[in-house]
Amino acid sequence: DGFYNNWGHTYYFQKDGSRLDNGFYNNWGHTYYFGQGGVRLDDGFYNNWGHTYYFQKDGSRLDNGFYNNWGHTYYFGGDGARWDNRFYNNWGNTYYFGNDGARYTNQTYSNWGHTYWFGNDGALLRNGYVFLNSQDWYAQSDGSLRTAQYFSQFTPINAPEGCSVAALAMLLSTKGKFFNLGYAYNHVPQSGGVYNTGAFSGIIPAGALAWWAYKNIDSSVRDISGKDLSQIASIVATGHPVLYYGFSSFERMYGNRNHAKVIIGESNGYFHVLDPCYWGRGQGAHSMGGNAYDTGADSWRSWGSVASEYNGSAITIY
Repeated sequence: DGFYNNWGHTYYFQKDGSRLDNGFYNNWGHTYYFGQGGVRLDDGFYNNWGHTYYFQKDGSRLDNGFYNNWGHTYYFGGDGARWDNRFYNNWGNTYYFGNDGARYTNQTYSNWGHTYWFGNDGALLRNGYVFLNSQDWYAQSDGSLRTAQYFSQFTPINAPEGCSVAALAMLLSTKGKFFNLGYAYNHVPQSGGVYNTGAFSGIIPAGALAWWAYKNIDSSVRDISGKDLSQIASIVATGHPVLYYGFSSFERMYGNRNHAKVIIGESNGYFHVLDPCYWGRGQGAHSMGGNAYDTGADSWRSWGSVASEYNGSAITIY
């Protein structure tokens, strides 16, 4: 009953003097495996019963521990089996180990009709923003990702001058914050109101819109007026959509930027813009107003196109 070391290997001979081949040995609170030829498995993997196990350099099986190799992290549970297709909760975070046992890192996971993001440290993102596939997303408290929902200023409530409210609804929808459109149309302090085009004298200033939203809907709305377009692009690239003021498809004299739109993505010098001045998200370019800014409800617009109308009035949500 003892160990024998030779040729750089370790062997175990049992009480009856026979060498332990293809068997397990338990001692000192650890499990060891001696394979074909009696050699103890050191720094190697063992596959059986539909599972993968790892035996460390000293021969002990890795239980309740992490293993790092090939640029990935793996977890071996209390019985030594590698966790495959399983979630792991610790340190207040949730992690996921995939088909090959590798921890998800900087990648999405889809299930239950939702998509989730596991970040650079492998932790499931909750209550935070992320920029994926050139678009802004928000991870809710359960980790499921959502992006902006489209709202029209014409339906279900016809508010011809209500672009600020409809755009605000799109901005906040990214975070899952929804509000009563009718109440907002009636209470947002805009000169001339939102229903009567003849009485309209100018869109509510961006700072005032941000303050109204901050007080009435979500305290994470911020006025970022004064940021240049490069700074706006940087904000969008961190996952935060941006509501900005520009020209509507109906404006003929380009003096005042009286129309609110929302940037929800950016890629290679183009911005993904949602414009509420359409009846629905599928309505395309040259279908409303007809000027150079009639680009459709949901469009990718060049940097120059957005720069030609943006004059520094913008808000975002954190």
